[in-house]
Amino acid sequence: MKVAIQVRHFLTPAGRRAFGRVIREHHRLASARPGFISLRRLTPANPARPEEVDVVVEFESLRRLMEWRRSPGHDRIAAAYARCWSRPPEARFFNVKEF
Repeated sequence: MKVAIQVRHFLTPAGRRAFGRVIREHHRLASARPGFISLRRLTPANPARPEEVDVVVEFESLRRLMEWRRSPGHDRIAAAYARCWSRPPEARFFNVKEF
């Protein structure tokens, strides 16, 4: 079953400026992994909270997602994101079912 993780990032002003570069690197690293499906950046249509950005990563299975999360590439991108944060992110895991 496909799975996704949604991570809500809380960014500093400098983090907002750096975020585009970091997410492009995230995509480069994650998309090279087996089972990768997508990486999406979600921003509110009405940006009342511009410091909050959600990122959704989807993999073909929980096993493949967890392999990515245990990889050196994930460690690298997590450290890059951490430099953007005003506080730690919130993460939620989802099973994905398409209709």
